[in-house]
Amino acid sequence: MLNWFNNTDTDIDSTTPERAAEVRDANFARGKVQARVDDYMNNRGPVAVIKVMEILTDASGIEDYLVRLDHTLIPDLYDGKIVVSNGDLRRIPFSAHAMRQLLDTLGVRAAKETRDYGIGHDWEKRIALGIMKGHLHNAPKPKPVMLRCSGGDQKRVKAVVSNQYARYDSVEILTQFMKASEGNGASIVRADITDSRWYLEMLRPQVVDIETPNNGTVPAAFGASLGNSDYGAGSLELRIFILNLVCMNGMVGQTMIKKVHLGEQITNGEEMLSMETIKKRTAYFTGAMQDILGQAFSEVVVRRAVQNIQAGSAKIIDPSEQLGKMTAAQSIGKAEAEAILARMIGGSEKDGLAGLNSMWKFANALTAVARDMRITKGFAYTSTDGKARQMAGNVTRAREIEAIAGGLILAN
Repeated sequence: MLNWFNNTDTDIDSTTPERAAEVRDANFARGKVQARVDDYMNNRGPVAVIKVMEILTDASGIEDYLVRLDHTLIPDLYDGKIVVSNGDLRRIPFSAHAMRQLLDTLGVRAAKETRDYGIGHDWEKRIALGIMKGHLHNAPKPKPVMLRCSGGDQKRVKAVVSNQYARYDSVEILTQFMKASEGNGASIVRADITDSRWYLEMLRPQVVDIETPNNGTVPAAFGASLGNSDYGAGSLELRIFILNLVCMNGMVGQTMIKKVHLGEQITNGEEMLSMETIKKRTAYFTGAMQDILGQAFSEVVVRRAVQNIQAGSAKIIDPSEQLGKMTAAQSIGKAEAEAILARMIGGSEKDGLAGLNSMWKFANALTAVARDMRITKGFAYTSTDGKARQMAGNVTRAREIEAIAGGLILAN
């Protein structure tokens, strides 16, 4: 059953005292939930707007430099940071993300610990420098790449990407996404920016009451999520966004539109893409995005999501067995699995974990862990041996877990 909370019950038969009391209780409950989502949007919106300004500032300051991966690229250690020491990029430091990309591009065959040397202690950075210089001096065929910088006065090399990497105008994409979403009655509620990727969610305030077979009545609100990387950390994607109003945790569905960053091959500085070329490429995406956003906010899509949630609630699972499959497939780490299982065992209704052990309840355990990952530098969980442990906060990983949870429920 799909029940829009913003519809009133003035036509409900309330001729008996008992029925009148039921109507009053239902309307009171609806009012409380609606007030909760309104408060959420009013409180989160201004914070998200600040993040959006950070995204726009970062995107508008991107500069590309075409270089060759050979001995002419001179990395060095300066002021505790690995920097580029030649040409226009003199003393510009690498971000951790760009450092890993450079080592991967150079074909460094090393353990993850070695790949992370460039962001650790000074002695680890010197080891990384030695590895990099060895590969640069022995490169059999110099490879042209783009060093992508941003940061204004705190400029950094934030990406080492292919000379075929297609850049879109994130400023225009964000602006059009917000404008089209607002045209569909949605407002900004959440935004994140990391060293390598940004995200933005728009939500409609209408509350939908979803009656599930095994997990009670779930009030939810629907919207859209947009994510992109200007720094080679994934495609430009548009997804449906669902906010569970019991726990205020979100999950995202499969992408409705995807743009892979692959464009023309650039072989010299004179061929660097002009902003006009980038804007033309962006226009193709924003045109398609506006059409698809109309579908994303449609009642048809909402009804399909509601049906998927109800189907997930109807599917009873063994959480340990499910987590075993996911850890074997390496979609979930061991510590994450322990934290998720602890949530399932605890069964807190505040985390949306009421009722039987269904796939829907399991997905909400994932989003509860993702929420804590997003807002806490180190959050506590109980391991399978009963010991209290901590997990580091990570916005990027939290987003990935929300997408995994959405994949369990919103697969079609």
